[in-house]
Amino acid sequence: MKKLLIVICLLVSFAGLEYATAQNSTENEPVYGKIGAGIAFQPFSFASLLDEGSMVPVGGINLAFNITEQFRLEADLGYMNVDNKTNDDKTSLFNSGIGFLFAMRKESSAIMAGIKADYTTGTNEFKGGLGTTYTNKINGITFGPVLAYEYFMSKNFSVGGEVGLKIRNFKEEADEDLNTSDDELEINSTFMHNAIYLRAYF
Repeated sequence: MKKLLIVICLLVSFAGLEYATAQNSTENEPVYGKIGAGIAFQPFSFASLLDEGSMVPVGGINLAFNITEQFRLEADLGYMNVDNKTNDDKTSLFNSGIGFLFAMRKESSAIMAGIKADYTTGTNEFKGGLGTTYTNKINGITFGPVLAYEYFMSKNFSVGGEVGLKIRNFKEEADEDLNTSDDELEINSTFMHNAIYLRAYF
């Protein structure tokens, strides 16, 4: 949490500097940069209310590519590693996503709508009888429509938010060495999604 607060403070300070020097740009220049990189996080997620909600990385790296003034391509990367010493349980997950958005721009603001999809893969390790370690495989696919807003403090810095409706298919495949009748856990769910973005453009 402390590291996240430091990053946010640095980005806000950078935004203030960029905003103060933004007057030097010419009127013919677009107010947005072509390629952006930043952080994404979810202060509140309805996914956490689901049984598999803890099995999804919340936040990560976001890349934005403004192909044209009206069309944007986004990529998301996230990682989560949870080591539960009490239950001797460890979960490692990697999440990657892609989004296609259409934008309506006015001055320093942009309203965007489109669709996003992501894929989650990872493992869940735990101890069984006689201290044997078992590894379950985890994978999930999520997709759905999103609506986003972005405000450019300058051509090189922006803040924004996103809401959407997500449909998820979550699967956990049991270790081959486990003697169980339940070889695979599968959950289908629909939930509201939200995120906040801080980006620097180049």
